[in-house]
Amino acid sequence: MKVILIDDNEKRAELLCSWMASIGVLVENITVVDNTTEARFLISRNYYDVLLLDVVLPKRKKDKALWSNGIELLRYISASTRVKTPEKIVGITAYSEDISSFKDKFEEHCLNVVEVKLGTTEWIPKLGGCRS
Repeated sequence: MKVILIDDNEKRAELLCSWMASIGVLVENITVVDNTTEARFLISRNYYDVLLLDVVLPKRKKDKALWSNGIELLRYISASTRVKTPEKIVGITAYSEDISSFKDKFEEHCLNVVEVKLGTTEWIPKLGGCRS
């Protein structure tokens, strides 16, 4: 299984990578990027079985993180003929209450939006469905 994780929170990305390795995803099959421009480039050139997408991301390194960048990436994936859509797309966020106004837009393209907070484990069963 190949996974792309798009998250600008380095600690959460490390946590998610460790979790994926613990359920059998080979570390060399996990690609991590922290902005939507790099993600678009990689998704256009590679197939990933699973996409884990932070809902609030910068467009480029050092840019401000905005929820609209994640939606723009999801729309690109859906509309592009150059992209083979991942089998599973899951949105992740640190605070689900912050996304109430745009959660529906994400879930049009994602299986679900899951709250993944550092120091908690409630998210693990919710992401367990990403296994192949």
